[in-house]
Amino acid sequence: MKAFTWPERLMIRFNRIKAPPVLAVLALSLLLSSACNKTDGVSEFVLKASSIITSNEAPFTNIDSLVTNEKYIFVSDIHHIKVFDRQGNHIRSIGEQGHAHGQFADEVIGLAINSRGELLAVDMQNQRVQAFNAAGDFIRAFGKKGSQDGQFLQPQGIVTDQFDLIYVTDKVRSDVQVFSPNGEFLYRFGRKGNGNSELLEPESMAIHGEKLYIADEGNHRIQVFTPRGVYLDSLPGFGVLISAQLESSMDDIPYQTGYDSLYDRTREGDIEGIAFDNNNRLYFVDEDQNTIKVIEQGSVIATFTSVPGIKSADGIAFSADYSALYVADQGNNRVLVFKTTDIEDAIGKK
Repeated sequence: MKAFTWPERLMIRFNRIKAPPVLAVLALSLLLSSACNKTDGVSEFVLKASSIITSNEAPFTNIDSLVTNEKYIFVSDIHHIKVFDRQGNHIRSIGEQGHAHGQFADEVIGLAINSRGELLAVDMQNQRVQAFNAAGDFIRAFGKKGSQDGQFLQPQGIVTDQFDLIYVTDKVRSDVQVFSPNGEFLYRFGRKGNGNSELLEPESMAIHGEKLYIADEGNHRIQVFTPRGVYLDSLPGFGVLISAQLESSMDDIPYQTGYDSLYDRTREGDIEGIAFDNNNRLYFVDEDQNTIKVIEQGSVIATFTSVPGIKSADGIAFSADYSALYVADQGNNRVLVFKTTDIEDAIGKK
């Protein structure tokens, strides 16, 4: 069977749904323009992972995000947070299935660590955030289901700032809520839309240089705010969504299945994890292209994948000393570890 290129597949999709020729040509030209603009002056390379974290003692089910401290790597999974040392040895698992304190209804999504050393975890299906101490003991929880201040519908990303304020994105509400270190609601910002300061299915966040960076996943961009929610900037889009049913979300559509007859994920540009290195470079995962992209001064300067390959990657995090980059290879249920010196060598220091 002939292996079609993505432009050929795109035209086949449009022919199948009987899209007007002008629309098909316009979409294809936009896609080609987007692809060309994003490759000009960009380093593209394949990098060998220095190690792989997986555990026979506690096999991953559906990993999502990562966070690190000086000693450990915390990986979110179904009903659990799995804890590993820097050598990749499994230390403990935190949580179990349920709705009581210390339990998780389903996926554990975002993770963060505050200056107290507390581990904060987004318990999405229980519509709350839970906090644990360094030993994995439950400390407190805040939030419940609802659309009022301090409530959640589908919480996703979480991050803390230098004052231990807690920022939580909500995929359904399309906003960010900010809480005190102990979980009291303070304020919120953002609303559903595609304009400046508007969000659509926001997920991961990072705070760097007193700026809040938000993966505005539904709009395929990264928006920048002050910690108080004042809009500052929007980094360029990283993909063009072409779909037979544009109003539908792609998140729950299995990749490369029979559903592809209805949906085309080519160049969707699904931005997942966000992290900064110690050279002020922003890294993020493009889940649909199975690559990691690097931004410097607002422009993509590098994009890379790995050996072994990445499938539907999600969260990323640097080690506390920035010597390693961890990538949650969700589709393969493992964590890939890259030496940052290898990445720097591949990019080429200026």
